[in-house]
Amino acid sequence: MNSILKQLLEGEGQQAERSLKNRFASWRRGLQAAETGASRRTVGELRQNAEMARQIRLERQEHDRRQRELKRRKERDAYLRRLSNDFPKAWASVREPVERGSGLGYDEACRALVDISEAYTLYSTKKRFQQELKKFMAKHLRRKALIQRLVEAGIWEDR
Repeated sequence: MNSILKQLLEGEGQQAERSLKNRFASWRRGLQAAETGASRRTVGELRQNAEMARQIRLERQEHDRRQRELKRRKERDAYLRRLSNDFPKAWASVREPVERGSGLGYDEACRALVDISEAYTLYSTKKRFQQELKKFMAKHLRRKALIQRLVEAGIWEDR
């Protein structure tokens, strides 16, 4: 400390300031090293930690994916149950897009018919669905684009 005062009195203020800042910085580094108490890690340890973090992240992502799938499945089952509560209304909702006669309408109707088919499979019988589908399609057998979509979806057999 005396050397710093001596430098100040001799007009070497900048050097005294630099010296003081260096001593202070070194003192702080010593405190920080003592506080952490952590030793330096090797590259191997860092790689091992990175691999462990990757494994944890992958497990978490897989868990999240399973949770989303479970939620989606529950929502789908609830939707099919609501659909099965009123099959006549479901069939009526398919008529409008089919009667539009456009490809978009046929796509919409096909998706709805696939949903109705699944609802019948879960909450009624597949045979009952086939009977209702034949009754519905009796009016629409000339709509080849619709028939093609239903065949591709696997719910209609082209004869």
